[in-house]
Amino acid sequence: MTARPRPPVLPDTEPVPERFRGAWKRVSLAVDGDAPGEHADVVWLQTERTYADLRIPRYGYGDIVAPMSFAGTTTWGDPFLRWGRDLDLDAERPPGASDVGRVAWDGNDLVETGEFTDGDRAVPYTEVWPRV
Repeated sequence: MTARPRPPVLPDTEPVPERFRGAWKRVSLAVDGDAPGEHADVVWLQTERTYADLRIPRYGYGDIVAPMSFAGTTTWGDPFLRWGRDLDLDAERPPGASDVGRVAWDGNDLVETGEFTDGDRAVPYTEVWPRV
């Protein structure tokens, strides 16, 4: 059994560097070693300290049927971004949840890697985000 991943502790005062600010559209998601694909239209808006994320499922692809949206505060600790979910339309997420991803560049595309938990199992993922 794999232990639940522990995200790194990030400072709450570091603004997000300029290179991450703007509008991004996710074009690829690979989960748990599966082939990359995309099941939703996903847009992420990032400012110096806050963000918003909107995910509209592509019908006929998987079991996701409702749009998702969340927003909050972003913090930076090289090479990690942490997105605090201050507002979340996902009723299954507890208030104050957060996501942490390791970020790197592939040309002009931002590549985020990390893990989320499924029960007690750590599940790896990779997302590719070109700037809009």
